[in-house]
Parts: sequence; structure tokens; C-alpha cells
Amino acid sequence: MTVLVLNITNGTVINNTANATYNNETSAFLSAHDTESTTVLNPPVLNLSNISVTKTGNSSSVAPGSQLKYTITVNSTGNGTAYNVTVNDTYSAIVIFDSAQPSPLAGTNNTFILGNLTPGTSIAINITVKRFSVCA
Repeated sequence: MTVLVLNITNGTVINNTANATYNNETSAFLSAHDTESTTVLNPPVLNLSNISVTKTGNSSSVAPGSQLKYTITVNSTGNGTAYNVTVNDTYSAIVIFDSAQPSPLAGTNNTFILGNLTPGTSIAINITVKRFSVCA
């Protein structure tokens, strides 16, 4: 049996017990077991990717016809590379997309292909939308 052990310190003892139960020829219920103890020495450092996303705006309210700017920040917070990172933003029904840096995926106004993010990498997407002058 192979077991993946995460977040364990050097010197920790892992006890692994296997149990088997059975009935013999006289229908007696019997069991057998064995335990293996292993001491962890120099546990490996695993490369696990993780990302965090925050979205902030430049205002909590916007007048009709005015622009609203906000930033989506994606941080690679793990110790492994996050591959093929894509951000898909959803706009309110009362705004229209104006611009973004970096540019969204061709043919869209809300999908951003960021690629691979190595540990500690941070990417900001700056988006500008405009509120409709007249809202239904």
C-alpha cells in the first residue's frame, strides 16, 4: 500500500494496522492483524498550487452615464505553479464594457487568459465599464 502523507513533521511516527476477519471450518469468527510503524524522516516538500482572487472598485456608487473602474487581482499563493489560469468576470445588467488591461480573450469582453502563474506571482486586470444613461 502507498500512502501520501501531507503536512507532517520530521520524527512523527505513523502506525498503520491491517485487520482481516474470517470464519473457519467450524464457523468460528476469527481475526488476524498486523501493525507497521514508520518514522517520518525529512518529509518531502510538495508543490501545491493555490490562487486567491480579489475584486475592488473605485466607487461604491456610480451616476448614470459615468464610468466605473475596478481591478481584479489574482495571486498565486501556493508553492506550485497554477496552470492555465482563466478569469471570467460577470458585469451588471446596467453597465456596458468599455475597456480592460490586459485585453480580454478575442470575441469576448469578460474572459481573461492569464496563463501559468508561478508561486508568488500576482496579476491585476483593470476593467472600465460605463453605466447606462437610462435604466429600465
